Amino acid sequence: MDNRSIDLKHSNLTRRLSTGIRELDNALGGGLLPGTLTMIIGATGVGKTQFAMHFYHADIGIDGHGDGCPGAIIDLSSRGDSQNHFGYHERMFAQKLTAGNIELDNLACPFQTGRPNDILPFLGYSGQRVLRSQLDTDQWHAWQSAMNRRMPQLFRFVYGHLIHGTRRFIVDGIEPQLSSSDSLQLDLVE
Repeated sequence: MDNRSIDLKHSNLTRRLSTGIRELDNALGGGLLPGTLTMIIGATGVGKTQFAMHFYHADIGIDGHGDGCPGAIIDLSSRGDSQNHFGYHERMFAQKLTAGNIELDNLACPFQTGRPNDILPFLGYSGQRVLRSQLDTDQWHAWQSAMNRRMPQLFRFVYGHLIHGTRRFIVDGIEPQLSSSDSLQLDLVE
């Protein structure tokens, strides 16, 4: 064994990602574990999206001049009433989010200069119910076709963010269902 001391304070074994909420970070032993998937589940209106906005902003620092960069948001809301990320973020941090347009087939190349948009409304706020049990065969095939057409934009969005240093990704807007097998949004997350 090597005689060098191991600096656990800065190792990946002990380093945590701030949630953006100091009290919660303290309760979690410093924050969330890097490289893990953390799911925040709760009823409508309990603060999941507001928490996501804190996490999105946490790496920037309170004054906007931290060491990191903001996160990225993939919005899977389909009801037509977006999760209001824009309003929450502007009220909480006095900054506007930028949005990509999933309907465009020409999202910017991930190697562009400058950071990609902050949020990608992946389902396009179509107002369509996203329940597998309510789709007939033709509707199911149309849904799969639409998702297949949108996947390249999603890949460019995520990859562009990774290239530009984003390390916090938020997937929001998964609607509760009685059965997980009925949720097309959970299929997308997987």
